[in-house]
Amino acid sequence: MSLLCSLFEFSRQAWYAAIKQKEKVSFEFDAVLAEILAIRKRIPGIGTAKLYELLKPFLSSHFIKMGRDKIHYLLKKEGLLVKRKGRRVVTTNSDHCLKKYPNLVKDIIPTETEVLWVSEMTGTPSLISRVVVALLIYH
Repeated sequence: MSLLCSLFEFSRQAWYAAIKQKEKVSFEFDAVLAEILAIRKRIPGIGTAKLYELLKPFLSSHFIKMGRDKIHYLLKKEGLLVKRKGRRVVTTNSDHCLKKYPNLVKDIIPTETEVLWVSEMTGTPSLISRVVVALLIYH
């Protein structure tokens, strides 16, 4: 062992200290990972920041020094990061409890102007409140 350590310019003490440190980190990661899985079983979909807040008492009681970024790295390495939901454009809400009127102009083909009038009302959120837009279209 001393020949290998001298080739890599390590003392034997540094070699064994590095092995001991790797074992300690591996043990800490396993303990934290088990606690994360227990928390995720109770609260699925919890992200890194809130998970870190819930882990603080566990970490301090087990004398584990691990910050939020290292926990995030552990989650990423183990494939446990929460998947982001895709953003969807919200358009007309047809799933409401109000009366839904049938499409009366489905089969009508206008033959001249101002025979068919169609209206639409929609809303969109703005910085201050919801903006409602009403459209009146004639064919």
